[in-house]
Amino acid sequence: MTRMLALMILIGSLFAATSVISQEATSVETNAVGRYMACENHQGGNFYWVDTTCGKLWCAEFGKESNDWKYLGQVKDAKAGIVGTYIPFFNKSGGGLFMLNTSTGEGWWTNGKDWKPLGKPSGK
Repeated sequence: MTRMLALMILIGSLFAATSVISQEATSVETNAVGRYMACENHQGGNFYWVDTTCGKLWCAEFGKESNDWKYLGQVKDAKAGIVGTYIPFFNKSGGGLFMLNTSTGEGWWTNGKDWKPLGKPSGK
C-alpha cells in the first residue's frame, strides 16, 4: 500500500511539473520581443507600434476611410541598440504609454506629443 501511494505521488508530481514547464514555454513564446512591438492604447480604438531597437513610436489609426500610421517621435537622444532595447508598457490608468530602456534602466512617459523623462532606479 505504501508503494502504491508513493507511486501515485510521483506520477502526480511529474504531471504537475510538466504542466508548469508547458505554461512557461507558452508564456515566453507569446511575450517574445521582436524588432517591432504593439502596445495597447486605452484612449481610442487604435494602438501604439514601437521599434524596440531605437524607441521610435507610431500610432495606428484605423476606422477612417484609410488606415494611417502617425509618427509620434521617439525618446530624446535615443541611441540605437539591439532588438528589445526599448520596450513599451501601456498606461493602465489612462492615455499614453511608458517606454523603458532595458539597457540603461531609464524610463519615459509619452502621450504622443510630450515625452516626460522618468529617470532610472538609483540602485540604493
